[in-house]
Amino acid sequence: MALAILSAVALALGVYVIARLLEHVSSRRANIVRSLAGGVTVAFVVLDLFVELAEGTDEAHAIVRGGPEPVHTTAVLLLVGMIATFVTAAFVAHHGRQRHLVELTPHLGYSLLVGGALVEEAHEGPLPLALFWIAITIHLAVVDHGFSHRFHLEHQRWTTFARAIAIVIGALVWHVAAPSVGVFHIVLALVAGGTLLMAFRDEIPSPERANVGALVAGAAAFTLLQQLRWWHA
Repeated sequence: MALAILSAVALALGVYVIARLLEHVSSRRANIVRSLAGGVTVAFVVLDLFVELAEGTDEAHAIVRGGPEPVHTTAVLLLVGMIATFVTAAFVAHHGRQRHLVELTPHLGYSLLVGGALVEEAHEGPLPLALFWIAITIHLAVVDHGFSHRFHLEHQRWTTFARAIAIVIGALVWHVAAPSVGVFHIVLALVAGGTLLMAFRDEIPSPERANVGALVAGAAAFTLLQQLRWWHA
């Protein structure tokens, strides 16, 4: 448990450092940084998020039914999370000025799950934990930088701090409560719906503005890390 908590704290610090580095570089190379981040996001969604969802279909289906087959349940949960995120964001856009708080919520939910995943990876050994730590630190740093840039929060560190707290809380809750794998995947699918909506809407540059080389490099780097994780397992 101590290793998982230490990893959670180190992950939070790593996210902060890399996000600030991206912020510094983007002031001079904004298009390259955005494209690099977009490549990381694409690879994360396809190689990490989709795979995690696919691996947990049976466990989630055993608790809640969204159709006759496990894959139907995961699809319905994704849709519910996506629609809920969109409806909430639309309501806030028309009736308030706190859109960034609404869009931060799925990110915090995912950070809680990351904390729980760290506990599980720690059980697998130091190398699986290290590979997961590197991959997820890069992804969360990209998300944090993009979020701050999108809402002009470059000089407000509270969003990064909130993510850090969520990661540590997730690790503690997972260790103490030890929820079932099915519950984990149900929550993951709901959060993933909102994450997918925001990733493809906000974090991937348009073809007209993208630096193709940087985007491919970002996707390739994350893919390499995922391959190392898969083959080691």
